[in-house]
Amino acid sequence: MALIWISAVRILSEHITPRIIAMAFPCEGAESIYRNDISEVSAFLNMFHENHFKVFNLCAERTYDPAKLGGNVEWMPFTDHSPAPTEEIFCFCEHAYDWLIADPNNVIVVHCKAGKGRTGLMVCAYLLYSRECSDPVTAIQYYGEKRTKNGKGLTISSQRRYLFYFYDLWKHGPRNLVPLVISRISLYSNVSMKHDIAIQISCNGGNGSFQLNQILDSQHGGCVANLVKEGKNTTFLFSEVRIMGDVRIAVYDARYSGKPIFYFWFNTAFVDGNLFTLASKSELDKPSKVVEEDTKVIVVFSSRLLQKFGRAEVMLGGEGRAMEHITKKLSNINRFLSPVRRY
Repeated sequence: MALIWISAVRILSEHITPRIIAMAFPCEGAESIYRNDISEVSAFLNMFHENHFKVFNLCAERTYDPAKLGGNVEWMPFTDHSPAPTEEIFCFCEHAYDWLIADPNNVIVVHCKAGKGRTGLMVCAYLLYSRECSDPVTAIQYYGEKRTKNGKGLTISSQRRYLFYFYDLWKHGPRNLVPLVISRISLYSNVSMKHDIAIQISCNGGNGSFQLNQILDSQHGGCVANLVKEGKNTTFLFSEVRIMGDVRIAVYDARYSGKPIFYFWFNTAFVDGNLFTLASKSELDKPSKVVEEDTKVIVVFSSRLLQKFGRAEVMLGGEGRAMEHITKKLSNINRFLSPVRRY
């Protein structure tokens, strides 16, 4: 992370490309001592990019008066340490592209709270969208090198997973949303816990929204038909848990329901077959210290009910965000982009 001093102006930011700036949240008061002071951010942007900057605020937990940064601020909030729906990733890329293509002097400023994870997801997606990078692995590596000293910029597993989802849609076009029915979730782990494991499942029903609806909490029974424990391995058996779209599954120590020991996200449009497997701790989000490296999670879907419900005739993107429009937009930008165009 660069520490930029211009006279009395101190900004924690980094140019990912000459026209893409990533930074921490612009703050006021005591917090501005170790993050960014919003008045100094304003001074910096007006000094170097007056009337040519657009700010994307990705922070869901807080915001600020857009007028303090000139008014050209777009709020695209999603939760810390979580991915954004692919619909919103495309929306960000399209809005960023439209701003950058409008004037060669225009720049975008992207921030969340620390200016790493959520910022990294959107910036990496745009590096793919604009063909700055050819694939997600390259984009993640490039962003990490530019944004951090240790190369660890986009580290949350589900955020990385959704970057690959975005790339798949960008490269191959829309997918049909699929309603799935979870029959069981198995945890193969040496997790050392003194109490029972609880599990929560939430999804957005495929509407492309940031808002999830909780559809199961194992502590309250509901659709949990049985719980099988063999040593330190645990399997939840469900009578019927129907999901569609973006899904979040969180595992808790049953005694402490506040903070999960790990969680993960996926989208049903990208589930091939009847299994969704996470093969190690590195594929889980924010795993606690009690989770061993060889932890494996397998989500099993019911083949019979898959055939019963069939595949939904809904394009990934939901109503009002038709992916056909995005596909046309992508074809149009090819007229402006060379195989590698640097911003």
